[in-house]
Amino acid sequence: QFAVTVKSVEEQKLPEIDEEFCLAFGVTEGGVEALREAVVSSMESELSKAIRSRLRTQVLDALYAANPIDVPKSMIAEQVQTMQVDFARRMGLRDLSQLPQTDAMEEPARRRVATGLIVSELLRAENIKLDREFVNARLNEVTGEGPGSDDLRRQYLQSVEAMRQIESLALEDQLVDFVVARAKVTDKPATFSELTGFGQNAPA
Repeated sequence: QFAVTVKSVEEQKLPEIDEEFCLAFGVTEGGVEALREAVVSSMESELSKAIRSRLRTQVLDALYAANPIDVPKSMIAEQVQTMQVDFARRMGLRDLSQLPQTDAMEEPARRRVATGLIVSELLRAENIKLDREFVNARLNEVTGEGPGSDDLRRQYLQSVEAMRQIESLALEDQLVDFVVARAKVTDKPATFSELTGFGQNAPA
């Protein structure tokens, strides 16, 4: 057993939204109104990304479900290895024994390979060519608009591999637009929190 003594509990006080508060968020001109506009702009940007991401996922899932194909085991194995390397890089792992088990990654790998093949075939069949506007939009989304964004953008532009990934995502964006333009779309009301996950992990 152990004892815990609570001497005092202070009520949480929210800070005053004043010039000093604005400066803490990097707003040096325009005061509270400029901060409010920046917050609204940021929320609109996050909402747009969330909607786009959900729509993309729904379209690719529908294409995968509607076009069952056999995927060669060699392609699945190669994709599993790629996913393991990506995981290790993101987690900073050096011990290969800490990598996810191959069996657990086979189904996601099969899905990723199959979806890629379906997308490639549809792009070819519909003669959809890479549009630089979509590439620039994807690049801007990845690099952002904050401090250091220009340097990050230059790094992407100077990397053949990084730009190949951006162009692949841009082509998928084009295909999503192509499918949505020809599909029956049903709007479903949702809150900002539901779409972006904002505040859902906050402590009670």
